[in-house]
Amino acid sequence: MESKKVLAITKDDWLANMIRAILNILSIQIIHSRAGVDAEEVLKEENIGLVIADHMLTDMTGRDFLKFLRENDTTSQIPLIMMVKGDYQKADENDKYQPDGYILKPLEARNVMEVIRKFIVVKYS
Repeated sequence: MESKKVLAITKDDWLANMIRAILNILSIQIIHSRAGVDAEEVLKEENIGLVIADHMLTDMTGRDFLKFLRENDTTSQIPLIMMVKGDYQKADENDKYQPDGYILKPLEARNVMEVIRKFIVVKYS
C-alpha cells in the first residue's frame, strides 16, 4: 500500500523547503504546490493524507482552499493545517469550515513536528 503524502501549499519556496526538511526527518513525503488551483490537481492524482496551507496563496486564500477541500466528497476528510502569522485572527467559531490545526510563522521545527504528528502516523525503522 502506498503511504499517504503531505501536500504543502505556499508561494514561499523557503517555507516549502523548511517543511520538506522537517518532514524528511519524519520520513514523510511532501508535494509542494504554489497555488490552490495546482493543489486541486495534485489532490486528484496523489494519495494525500494531510494538507498544510499558507493563509495567503497566489490565487486564493487558505480559507478558500479549505472550503474547496471540505465541499469535495473525495477530499472532505483530509485534515488541513493552516500556516498563519502570530497576529492572525482565527475564524469565527460559527464559520462552517475550520482548519484542523494551526502552525504559527515563523516556523519552528519542534512545533511543526508536534502539529503534524497529530494527523500522520509516523513509522520509525
